[in-house]
Amino acid sequence: MANPMNPAMHILMMSLVFAAMIVPFLLVKTNRAGDWLDRLTVVLGWSIAAIWIAYNIYYFSPQVFNWSVSLPLHVCDILGPISAVALVARNKWAQSILAISAVPFAVQAVLTPTGVQDPSAPRFWLYWLLHAGILTAFTFNLFVYRFRPALHDLWFNFKLLTAYIAVILPLNILLDWNYGYIGQNKPGEVTALDLFGTWPLRIVPMVIIAMALQTIMFYLTKQRGGPDTVVSE
Repeated sequence: MANPMNPAMHILMMSLVFAAMIVPFLLVKTNRAGDWLDRLTVVLGWSIAAIWIAYNIYYFSPQVFNWSVSLPLHVCDILGPISAVALVARNKWAQSILAISAVPFAVQAVLTPTGVQDPSAPRFWLYWLLHAGILTAFTFNLFVYRFRPALHDLWFNFKLLTAYIAVILPLNILLDWNYGYIGQNKPGEVTALDLFGTWPLRIVPMVIIAMALQTIMFYLTKQRGGPDTVVSE
C-alpha cells in the first residue's frame, strides 16, 4: 500500500540519515586509535542485525504478510545482514559489497522511499533505521576499518548483481512480484523507475546505471596509500 511521504518529514529523515553517515568520519578525526571505536562499530553491526530481524518479523506477521512484498528479496533487504557481517566479522567479501554497492542502492531508497511512510506505523521507523544503518555501516567500513576494495571486488559485485537479476527476474515474471523493482509492476509512488520507460526495456538502463554507480564507488573508495589502510586481497 502506498502512502506518499510528507515532504517536510522526508527532508528531516534524509537529513538524519546523512548526518549519521558523517559520524564515523568525525569520530575518527577526534580519536582515531581508540579501541572504543572498534567496539562501537561492532555494536552498530549487531544493531543493524537486530533491526533487520525486527523488520522481517513485522513483514512476516499474519496481518502484514504478503508474498509479493514480505520476503527479504529487495537489494537493501540483502544489504542489511551483509552490512552486519562486514562490521562484526570484518569479512572481506561482505566489506567489498558494503564499499561498492551500499551507496548506489540504499541512497536511492532514501531519496525515493516506497511503501507506507506514516511515522505512526512501525514499518516507517524500521525502514529508515535499516537504510540509515546500511549507509552508516558504509562510512564505518571506510573511515574506521579503512577498507579499500581491489579491482576483483568490483567484478565480484558485478557478478552478484547479475546473479541477483538471473534469480529474481524469473520469479517476478512467474509470480507477478516486483522484488528489486525489476518486475513489471511499479511502486505507487514516484521513484527513479519513472525515468527508465516501460518494462522490460527499463531493466537495461537500470542495470547499466547500477553498474556505473558501483564503478564510481570503487574508484572513490579504492586504495590510495597509507600504512593503516586495509586492502582487499
